[in-house]
Amino acid sequence: MAQLAVDRFRFKLDEEWHEAPGGVTTFGGLEGWVLDRLRTRGRVLLGTLHGEAGVTPGEAGRWRGRLLGEFGTLEFLSAEPRALARRTCRDMAGLLDRLGQRAQETAEAVDAGDRHQALLGIRDCAEGWSFVLQSLRDLLRFAGADPSAAEIEGRPLIAVAKDLGGVIERMGGQVSGGDLAGVKDVLLYDLGYYILPMREGFERIEAGLD
Repeated sequence: MAQLAVDRFRFKLDEEWHEAPGGVTTFGGLEGWVLDRLRTRGRVLLGTLHGEAGVTPGEAGRWRGRLLGEFGTLEFLSAEPRALARRTCRDMAGLLDRLGQRAQETAEAVDAGDRHQALLGIRDCAEGWSFVLQSLRDLLRFAGADPSAAEIEGRPLIAVAKDLGGVIERMGGQVSGGDLAGVKDVLLYDLGYYILPMREGFERIEAGLD
């Protein structure tokens, strides 16, 4: 009886209803089937919805063996790779602006002696800059550019990546040593310096995708 319910599980893929293929009984199995289908259509998975909520990568990993019958609704959303890459470029430009704003907020927390808010801001900035850098690498590979040969402001991306990694590492050391004033300067000046050139890098990639 339970197997019958699984076999009749219905889900959405890009606004179209489908029935789970025979033999597919778990979330992981269905996600794999969706990824294979999208691959044959030259598309990539953009995201998954469970009811009204987006499924995070962590949830997707934990749900691999979860039976489909335990879900209410599932919807998979896809995109054409180049369209997704263009959207990512625009999203990264917005993220860089938010990182600049977050750095300013964090600096103000340091000046106010609010250690808790300062540490939260430092964490957000470190994670955000790491994400920006990895996204740039991924987009360059997608666009067919060699990250080791690509340049930003006349410098190889690999050198920029090394510098950024060093800045983030140094910031971590300053946090551990309690030097929040030094961290403030790193956020505002050392990392802040990279906002404009990184934005130009994403704009250059987007232009090459048209």
